[in-house]
Amino acid sequence: MGRGRLGLHALALSFFFSPAFHGSVLHAAQAQQSPTILSKHVASFSGRGLCLVDALLRLGGQEGVPLGVEYVSREALAKPITEDFHNTTVKGILERLLAGDKGYTWRVQEGVLVVSHKSVASGEANLLNRVLPTFVIRRCSIAEASNVLYMSLNSQLHPEVRGYAGDYNPGDMQNLVGPLELRNAMVRQVLNRLVSGANKKAAWVVRVQPGSLDRLPPGGLWTIIEYENPPRQYAQELRREIF
Repeated sequence: MGRGRLGLHALALSFFFSPAFHGSVLHAAQAQQSPTILSKHVASFSGRGLCLVDALLRLGGQEGVPLGVEYVSREALAKPITEDFHNTTVKGILERLLAGDKGYTWRVQEGVLVVSHKSVASGEANLLNRVLPTFVIRRCSIAEASNVLYMSLNSQLHPEVRGYAGDYNPGDMQNLVGPLELRNAMVRQVLNRLVSGANKKAAWVVRVQPGSLDRLPPGGLWTIIEYENPPRQYAQELRREIF
């Protein structure tokens, strides 16, 4: 898991938010969608025996599609898929995978396929919608960038916090992102930029129960999953973290 255990270094704040940083500036409203993700041809995909979340991550890794998963239920981490897919598209597989629950939704944002649910809160009730005035990183691992995002969000929610202590999993030091400077971007938009901009594509997955996106738990609101080859299953670890 890219995020690992979330205790964070105060030194990281001074490094990533250094005024000496020089990089390209992106205004969130300028981000472009990539509808070709949905139309990408898939010759064969084996989902049989995987739960929904593992199937989505396996599909993303196989086809190089960055993902965001905004809703994780017990069933999505346990109920097995019973079919394989041939000569179809990412959209075709997605429609079949999500057909069992009419509440699922999906959209392409900032080049990322975001899977959500109609029950997911909107506005301030969902911290993924929280707007950050600035988000700045130098070139770093995607896990380090995720930690900076956590600190940025936590500092906005709790301005009385002056520092962070502990350690975290730095992730794959060959899977880098940045330099990056975003202004007035939602947390979700930043996450999308991170998983789509790394050397190797990745996914972000919420690590809280449905209905709990309004609170930032000590372990973090999301986890970054860096696609691996050969792929592995994440459901057991996610169940332990979330439930």
